[in-house]
Amino acid sequence: MGTLVNRHGEKVLRDKRDSSQRAFLMAKEIAEGRGPLYWDFRALSEETIQAYEREMDHEYPVTKQWLNQKGLDFRKDLIPMQLVPAAINGALLTDETFRTSLPGLYAAGSSCAYLLGLSQAMVSGHIAGEQASEDAKRFPDPVPEAGQLAQVQKLVKRYTKKTDGVNPTDLETAIRTIPTDYVGYFKDGDLMKKGLERLAELRTQSLPKLFAKNPHETMRCLEVRNIFDMVEMHIRASLMRTETRLAKNGLWPHFRLDYPHMDPQWEKLVVVSKVNEQMTLTTEPIPDLKECV
Repeated sequence: MGTLVNRHGEKVLRDKRDSSQRAFLMAKEIAEGRGPLYWDFRALSEETIQAYEREMDHEYPVTKQWLNQKGLDFRKDLIPMQLVPAAINGALLTDETFRTSLPGLYAAGSSCAYLLGLSQAMVSGHIAGEQASEDAKRFPDPVPEAGQLAQVQKLVKRYTKKTDGVNPTDLETAIRTIPTDYVGYFKDGDLMKKGLERLAELRTQSLPKLFAKNPHETMRCLEVRNIFDMVEMHIRASLMRTETRLAKNGLWPHFRLDYPHMDPQWEKLVVVSKVNEQMTLTTEPIPDLKECV
């Protein structure tokens, strides 16, 4: 495969362990002034390059379009890499049958706090599906509360009543920059607090001005409301965990510059709950999941 190099042409990934920590090491190179980073494919054989091209044709056509737009040819050019933190290391908390705290709601795969990968997703999805089907036999048909329906209708219609305001796509873009800029690979308490301030500013000044021109944009408006909550949960949970945590696969999902060492007392989960309409953070021991038979 290609070689990841910094702006000096030095290899960033030297062995399998480095490869398992690729995102962390890339962020470290950039933070220490050795960016930008590039993929170097120039030493690969023509056969290997053609295999990459076939893969892009089938799986990543947008990558090939981007290369063409930039006039880049990985037979002779370095390919620039942009590192953007895109994942929040959190998910729904479940029991061993993947039941959540909300009756009738199950989580599986990457939506579950313990599982990643296709094999685990298939197994957890199978177990959750069996349990959900059993619940469906016992639960009566749902009867929505009239007041709840009216509240939802009012929420949905508020965006189409306006003729001007903040576009949901623009606001979503602004919100998504906050985890990248304030809660990136290297976290710092003061910087994350500034991220919360920026989020609160957008929530106060821009969220009430959201408007939608059609049903599709109405959906985007509702998504933006949820993204606000997700980003706030991510920042507050990151602030609460006052340590650096190394994952079992060698990655650093939580690296605190102000708390650079692992703390055994933090061998536990940070749990975000809604209590009396307020976001509440607590901790729980990592559960020993029982075998589901």
